[in-house]
Amino acid sequence: MLKDLFIIRGSSLGLGQPEKGEMVAAGRARRDSPGVFITPKSISTFPVASFIVTIIWLLAQKLFPAWGSSIWVPVLASLFVGVVVFLATTSDKEAKPQTPQEWFVSGAVAFFNSLYLAASALGLLSAISKMH
Repeated sequence: MLKDLFIIRGSSLGLGQPEKGEMVAAGRARRDSPGVFITPKSISTFPVASFIVTIIWLLAQKLFPAWGSSIWVPVLASLFVGVVVFLATTSDKEAKPQTPQEWFVSGAVAFFNSLYLAASALGLLSAISKMH
């Protein structure tokens, strides 16, 4: 499924159930499947998402020359890709944020990742690196 591309399973991170006799804090919540686009581990989906945004922008330039070269195309494409990944990730019961605070943080991280995608597609990241 689509959501399997964006969720890190616990077994790949060593986050499975604690071993017998292992000490575990009483209040510690253990998640087995964090989403990769709405957590700090989101960098693993960035190359694919960046490629998709770039392809959408190039297609828009060729198919709709009047508005396809607008800078808003990669911004909107980035937000669209971010929403798709966010929805795919949060549809998994194990990766879904549980509290309002987790939903807020997950949404904020997904939004800023989307802006980072747009900045990358627009070449702003390379322009910043040349300034230093």
